[in-house]
Amino acid sequence: MATYLELHELHSDADLRARVEVAVVDVADGIIDEIDTTPNHTNRLLWSKEALYNAKLVADRMYPAVLVSSKSKTVAEIQALTDANIRNKIGRLIDLFATGPGV
Repeated sequence: MATYLELHELHSDADLRARVEVAVVDVADGIIDEIDTTPNHTNRLLWSKEALYNAKLVADRMYPAVLVSSKSKTVAEIQALTDANIRNKIGRLIDLFATGPGV
């Protein structure tokens, strides 16, 4: 289990941050194809637009939540998360971040 200090130190892991950024874009791209009856669809589209326009900023906002959602793993396990694991974490967090204008 990663300690809070270890999770904090992962903030400087450039490779993991880059992978989270790409996952944000991947999830945002998928939202574009959602049916309009998807819960929170309008806000999800706004989030997606912001994510595609400024992926680094959106990823930076979400990065701490991705780390904390992995706190039961060791640092090595967090760094070894697959791209699919990271994408799934982002996908589960979307509605917390897709709250309307100014997302």
